[in-house]
Amino acid sequence: MYTRMTYNTKTIKKWTDTLRSGDYNQTSDALHNENGYCCLGVACEIFIPKNKISKDGEGFIHGGMPDDQSSSPDWLNDIDDDFKLITGVHLSMLNDRGTEDLGPFTFDEISDLVESVFVLKVLK
Repeated sequence: MYTRMTYNTKTIKKWTDTLRSGDYNQTSDALHNENGYCCLGVACEIFIPKNKISKDGEGFIHGGMPDDQSSSPDWLNDIDDDFKLITGVHLSMLNDRGTEDLGPFTFDEISDLVESVFVLKVLK
């Protein structure tokens, strides 16, 4: 059975602050491509050591999910599924497609949700 991980508040805040910084353009359907980063790609960029991050032939972070990176931290590999376990929707889906009623969520909106779920723990 899947168990919810305990997330480090400082790490989550570093990620959400980076998402809100405006330093990264947002894209979908890849961790990183010519248009920018998805929310999970930003986390890969800041939490995987530069010398251990796997990039494709064009210099973009390889893959569509953090577990495509062999050096991705365990918490980052699990956060998308944990978010769905708590909210009913994958974090990656909010970034890429949004919901039935709303288009893709911005980095600011994703940051608000991630902090609500993993820092404030408003949903149990």
